[in-house]
Amino acid sequence: MSANKSSRDIMPLYLFIALLTIFSACGLLGSDDKEPLEPGPRNYEWTVDTLYSPPGGFIYDIWGSSSDDVWAVAGGGLNNLWHFDGEEWSVWDERVGPSFYSIYGFAQDDVWMGGNDGKLYYFDGTGWTLAYSFDVEGAALLDINSIWGESTSNIYAAGTIMNSDDSPRGFILQGNDTNWGEKIITSSEVQLIRIRSRGKSVFSFGVNIHSDPDSMFFYKFEGRELKELFVTSSDEVYSISMNRIGESIHFVIEKEIYKYSKNKFNKWHTISDPNFGYQIYGRHKKDMFLRMNNGLAHYNGKDTKYLFDLDHSLLSLSNNAMIFEKEVFFIVADYDQGTNYIFHGILTENE
Repeated sequence: MSANKSSRDIMPLYLFIALLTIFSACGLLGSDDKEPLEPGPRNYEWTVDTLYSPPGGFIYDIWGSSSDDVWAVAGGGLNNLWHFDGEEWSVWDERVGPSFYSIYGFAQDDVWMGGNDGKLYYFDGTGWTLAYSFDVEGAALLDINSIWGESTSNIYAAGTIMNSDDSPRGFILQGNDTNWGEKIITSSEVQLIRIRSRGKSVFSFGVNIHSDPDSMFFYKFEGRELKELFVTSSDEVYSISMNRIGESIHFVIEKEIYKYSKNKFNKWHTISDPNFGYQIYGRHKKDMFLRMNNGLAHYNGKDTKYLFDLDHSLLSLSNNAMIFEKEVFFIVADYDQGTNYIFHGILTENE
């Protein structure tokens, strides 16, 4: 690992008040079904690390086995793979691939990563190796946008095929630590952005940016078929999303949060703040982080409170976050400066 160091500024909590631009949050998941649950704490002290990935290499995903073993991947740039050892971020000193959009794992020596070349890479605790190459005739790009699994024996990857005529399709791969294969390629122009599972139930979120306005979809993956559960059209960018919070998959449809059971969506909570940015992450249903258009907020089962704010004209929060028991990591991109920031929150002793 190289000795490259990030610039670091300590920012007390009182200097902040709200944002985030989607997090697929992986992380330490608490139980969502075992009551009673205590309201999540909000007494975070924030550190901001600067991660440079020029030119144009913005960080898309983050995952870690613990708060002193966290990976961040960028979609291009010279520095597209970063690691945090509990003290500082550094660039991985081996060039593994051109661009990465997803990373997910199960342990410090069991991590998967995917990018824009249809390749899945595997980390065994010492180095990264090529584990699987997905190839489609006529494809110009094969973006692996999301990786998720509940065990090393059953892992899913979802993404987008960009054909040579610029028309997209979506795909789902399934595999384990020894074997991977294609499960489905869509016939429509839907790009699959995120995949999540709960037991035997597997859900995916997709978009069609070739419709006017954009169309967004929730699917349930059954066998080798995608069952459409919900579709909407909106001028808002990604006005729906989904994430696993605790033991349940939560679905966001504009200002409402739903759960899906018995073949229907059941409304669970309404976010009244007009700045809600359609993305959620968290440990359980009373300890949930909300992406806002002007910052990051927290819902504790009773009320919502902003944790920090950003200059939205310059900064936006990324889709994914990493949530541990006492520490949290959120990605922020400064598109004007070509700079990435990691907002690292550590719970303090006093509320």
